Amino acid sequence: MPANNKKKKTRSSSGPSQEERRRKAANKPLGGSGPPPGYESKRGAYSSGGTNYNAGSKRLVRTMTIVMAIIMLVALLGSTLAGCLETRAYAQEAPPGVYAAPASSPPSYTRLRYLTRTETETPQTASLPAPTTSLPDNTLYVGETGHFLMEPFLSYWQTKGGSNLLGNPISEQFAQNGLILQYFERVLLDYNPQATSASPEVVGGFLGKQLVEAKGLSFAPITDSGVATNRVFFKETSHSLSGSFKTYWDKNEGLTLLGFPISEPFDETSGLTVQYFERGRLESISGGNVHLSNAGDLLFTAKGWAQPLKLPLDLNIADTEIYQGRTLSIRLSNDGKWLPIEVKGKVGDTELKFANVSDVYKAFYPVDPRIDPKTYTMALDFSDLAGRARRISQPITVVKYDFPLQRLYLPSDKSITLDAEVEAAEDKQVAFLNNIFTPQPLWSGLWGLPSPNANPANITTEFAQRRAYNDSPNFDYYHGGIDYAESLGTPIFAPAAGKVVYTNPDLQVRGGTVAIDHGLGIISYYYHMSAIIVQKDQMVKPGDVLGRVGNTGRSSGPHLHWEVRVNGIITDPRLFQKQDLSK
Repeated sequence: MPANNKKKKTRSSSGPSQEERRRKAANKPLGGSGPPPGYESKRGAYSSGGTNYNAGSKRLVRTMTIVMAIIMLVALLGSTLAGCLETRAYAQEAPPGVYAAPASSPPSYTRLRYLTRTETETPQTASLPAPTTSLPDNTLYVGETGHFLMEPFLSYWQTKGGSNLLGNPISEQFAQNGLILQYFERVLLDYNPQATSASPEVVGGFLGKQLVEAKGLSFAPITDSGVATNRVFFKETSHSLSGSFKTYWDKNEGLTLLGFPISEPFDETSGLTVQYFERGRLESISGGNVHLSNAGDLLFTAKGWAQPLKLPLDLNIADTEIYQGRTLSIRLSNDGKWLPIEVKGKVGDTELKFANVSDVYKAFYPVDPRIDPKTYTMALDFSDLAGRARRISQPITVVKYDFPLQRLYLPSDKSITLDAEVEAAEDKQVAFLNNIFTPQPLWSGLWGLPSPNANPANITTEFAQRRAYNDSPNFDYYHGGIDYAESLGTPIFAPAAGKVVYTNPDLQVRGGTVAIDHGLGIISYYYHMSAIIVQKDQMVKPGDVLGRVGNTGRSSGPHLHWEVRVNGIITDPRLFQKQDLSK
């Protein structure tokens, strides 16, 4: 589902900044020094306006001047002492507010909370085993990294896009200088229990500043005068923001998620452009889309901290939603660094069939067109290198799809094909094909066309279209594939590589039939053929001719019925033409 990304207002380069407005709203002083209260009115009482003073008057003026100088000096010393005490309080106690700052140096609010954290960080970073009992609603075990998420970070993580934006947790929560923190793959989250309603309780911690220090980087500040008109200059850090990096910053609550820029964009490696921020790092590969980099992982590497044993989960869908009739692709991969032991899984009550393909565990979950549209739990269980039992849980929401209706009239000489017993006997004859599982893909890349005119304009019956035959009132038959109108004798092609596992020229319902095993439980079918050219156990390549279009079996005219089943469940064949699921 498309994300609802409303464009955030950007900070103007003139006038009060967002941080200044926030501090004013929270009744926080902006700092600085000035004359004591009432000084201007006293000064007005002693202004001359051109009057000549006598000696007494002059002595009085000199005396008052000295007195006022002493008052100003005392006030200045008091302000300095208060600032020192305030800085000390920040070093020893929890900061009174996320955006609070001492009275000096306007941009120092960002540096203060970061630099004065005097306690030693002791986060738990190694993976933890999956819980053996059920967890409360406010706690989540993230099996991809083996860490727990709980409040106050769980709600924030879930509402801000979860792992898609922030990454998965790579440490447990830990306390430091009165704050609660937790590292994630892309961010450090920071909770201030003393935050006021005028400042958020959870914000991005200063991950970018830590990473810059850990890597020993240094970035020269720039001046406002050197910034082009298409850039925004931030006096708080003396760096600018522009282009696609600024667009990303604007759309993703840049101030609380990333903070101000602390570098200009630069090419870190060939094809990789990065920009560092107080709270994170953005990157773009070869001018592509901008995204949050894994600054948390990079910091752990730079500091030499123990890292969790990750097993990333990759799905071919977004937002954990999938329509009826589609197929979910599940991949567990760790770039060959280590392999899990004995991966098992379910979606709802359906067992998944995993195969190890080049150090990637793959499984497919076909969503039956008739399944109830609701949320199912996907649970994947495995053991990591340390022998810890791990579990990855993910909700998968099946979305209802309104399949169209169709009424089809058959000639009288084909009425036998509608006999329920005839169809049941034929289904039983080919049922063994649903259990074929070759534990590696026999194809690669996108699938091609199964016939010369297999395009949308020539579809006569859609996938999973609900059909009623003749005058039956019941639209209870779900069409298993796609029908393409073709002339009698038109060649039928193998759309992808595979092995022929079944041929039969005389099935009563399906007519002339060929079935190809493509591996990983994926079988493609070709019905109503007038001639079959291939033989059982023959290996075929994309474009090889399987046979000819016909009008055999339950058919009202020449056409190709193209069907794909995954683990015996019908699925929309066009998915394989749009996504390379062999990888």
